[in-house]
Amino acid sequence: MILIDRTKVDPPGVLHEPNCKGLREQEQARLFYEKAVKQWQKKTSYEKARGKKKLAKSGKAKRIKTQNFEFEIYRDKEVKAKLAELFHNKCAYCEFRYVAGMTGDVEHYRPKGAIDTGGGESIWPGYYWLASDWENLLPSCRLCNSPNILIDLTDGMERTMGKSNFFPLEAGSPRATTKNELTIERPLILNPCRDAPGDHLEFFDRNGHKALLRGKTSMGKMTIDVCGLNRLELVKERVERLTQLEGLMADIQRAFQRLDRATSPVDREDFANEIQEKLKNLNEFKQPEKEYSALSSHEVDKFMKTLTR
Repeated sequence: MILIDRTKVDPPGVLHEPNCKGLREQEQARLFYEKAVKQWQKKTSYEKARGKKKLAKSGKAKRIKTQNFEFEIYRDKEVKAKLAELFHNKCAYCEFRYVAGMTGDVEHYRPKGAIDTGGGESIWPGYYWLASDWENLLPSCRLCNSPNILIDLTDGMERTMGKSNFFPLEAGSPRATTKNELTIERPLILNPCRDAPGDHLEFFDRNGHKALLRGKTSMGKMTIDVCGLNRLELVKERVERLTQLEGLMADIQRAFQRLDRATSPVDREDFANEIQEKLKNLNEFKQPEKEYSALSSHEVDKFMKTLTR
């Protein structure tokens, strides 16, 4: 995960311009949920009353089903194109790069439907008022976004990973119900457009496995666990990139050794030019448009410190 500056790309007109489809849909959603919440509260009160009478027989009151508005505009092709441009056609969480012609899922950082808070508890309705908000939309690969049973390489165990509607907060944090309250909410999932990933995540090796991630903070740990950032196939992809980097680093070290042994000015100039070219190639892996650039930045910066000593 890398930090992304949302100001680099203008918001899509379909969500941003006056009287656009996104604003019209948001107003429809507001009216829908005002009505749906009133109906839910009425049914809940009724079922609770019935439940008290039937509790001795059934053991519990009937569960009330909730309704959700069918949002569409967030999947508009203009929204997907803008997200692809902003995130360099990569998943906001794991930096997987989509193949040509694909844009992945449009993920709601704050869930638009029911909110899974953990421990089997949920809140309804969710952040429906942010469903068409540009600041709340992220591109995500299916494995980071949807629940799947995958292998976690940190311990070799299978577990369910994928963010879906999961959005926990720090203990004691209020949950926002309006945009004005977002600044006082304390989420436990990293937002790549707000939180500097390097402050929360770091790469490490353990038990023969390379390019693993661990959390430096509670937000980092939660994000890794929820999005499955140490899932088997993803770590394999990162290790392939690491192998490329290590090969290029070894070439640079050998070029430095040849430079140290060189006696003629011509040879020294040739080796110096070779080193500069390879260093340029190495630093290109750090560019935000490159797949797994966070790993590359970590490894290249660490390598460069060894050259300056």
